[in-house]
Amino acid sequence: MSDYLGIANRVLERWQAHAQREPGSVAKLAETLPPVESWPESLLDLARERAAQTGDSETAREEVWISWCEWKAREMNRLFQEHGLTGQPGQIKPETIQDGTERGTQRDRKR
Repeated sequence: MSDYLGIANRVLERWQAHAQREPGSVAKLAETLPPVESWPESLLDLARERAAQTGDSETAREEVWISWCEWKAREMNRLFQEHGLTGQPGQIKPETIQDGTERGTQRDRKR
């Protein structure tokens, strides 16, 4: 079994190094973020906003109400697709994220 979390962490470390070498790229990203005042007050507001943008309330609710593990798995799979050698999404599942998180917590407790 591949160490998907390890691979994804290496990708994230490369992006972090890139951001440190080229701080202007981070500033450009910050410019694209809306001001805090325009952020939704709650997840319900966010779901409504996304539904209005996409016209699909069911998908918007699913997008907003996913677990952290589901979100992280989706994002890591997207990173593999966008920046991986094959251009294919990763095959990381939320259960893999949960397992890695639990193992990391157990390892930290032993130290």
